[in-house]
Amino acid sequence: MEPNNLVELPRLRQPDQRYLSAEQVARLADAMSNAGKRTLVFVLAYGGLRWGEMAALHRGRVDVLRRQMGIKEAFTGISGRLSLGSPKTHGVRVAHLPPFATETLGVHLRSIQNNDDGPVAHLRHNMHVSDESRRR
Repeated sequence: MEPNNLVELPRLRQPDQRYLSAEQVARLADAMSNAGKRTLVFVLAYGGLRWGEMAALHRGRVDVLRRQMGIKEAFTGISGRLSLGSPKTHGVRVAHLPPFATETLGVHLRSIQNNDDGPVAHLRHNMHVSDESRRR
């Protein structure tokens, strides 16, 4: 028997989750430099998407009439690079949006020029991601 197996380690305390108020979300969205970024703030805040899920979301998985988005993939930072894979829970889920956020998303989708299965958010190719910068 290993001596390390006899020592019970203390549980790590999970930090309290911090959420923005509706007013703070509106101020953050208003501070964005363009309508597309403003839309992404609303989708992230009110759809409950993680950053990587939003980055991987394709317009073919957005149903504006039903106010829902199919979350099937997500980007994660691995060794400083983006990697596309399954979401954190490894399952497919549906995220819902309130009417005003859906309307904003619909306007955004009509304004971008790509096919029905193109990305909702545009990322630079070969983007370098720092895990620390995403956690702040």
